[in-house]
Amino acid sequence: MATENAIDNSILYDLPPNYESDYEEVCSLLKVTLDEIIKNKTYTSLTMLTDHFIKFYQSFYCEKGVFDSISHSKDSVDPIYEHSVNVALLSRMLGDLNHMNSSDLNVLTQAALLHDIGKLLVDQDVLHKEGKLTAREFSTIKKHAKLGHRVLYNLFDDPRIASVALFHHERCDGSGYPTGADKTHINEFSRIVAICDVYRLQGEADNR
Repeated sequence: MATENAIDNSILYDLPPNYESDYEEVCSLLKVTLDEIIKNKTYTSLTMLTDHFIKFYQSFYCEKGVFDSISHSKDSVDPIYEHSVNVALLSRMLGDLNHMNSSDLNVLTQAALLHDIGKLLVDQDVLHKEGKLTAREFSTIKKHAKLGHRVLYNLFDDPRIASVALFHHERCDGSGYPTGADKTHINEFSRIVAICDVYRLQGEADNR
């Protein structure tokens, strides 16, 4: 069965040779980093996570490989970590395509990896509930943006990392949450991560 899956993957997807193990390693490092930030209010493991993620990203031959990765990824680990890694892949790709300098590109990558940290601080039974959420339950989930911002705000010198956690569900027309900010208040990094977040969430919904 494993051999058949490997053959199918090579036909259907343009993935790097060590894709499965590298993907799971990045997800595991992300979990360690998020746990460290929440429990210890520090991020000593973030450098290792960033280095491994960049190496993983650079293993793709082209943009198609990144999209193939998004399509191919499955629930082998907690969906919070999978989703964040996938959003970071797309965000870094957009940053590359926009010719972002390497320093900003790395900050964007870290912001994307950490953008959903607030989801670890809301009711996990509600977060992982199957089926439609009630209005009250959705209100609980929406708190993750402010909770994530609160955790990251005092940790990082670059304010864009915390702002992405706060603004990644905002919309340019002011219809998003949690503040109803419009395009005049949403920075470039938050816009990029918001686009990638919506794209990935739609893909996850389609795969159910």
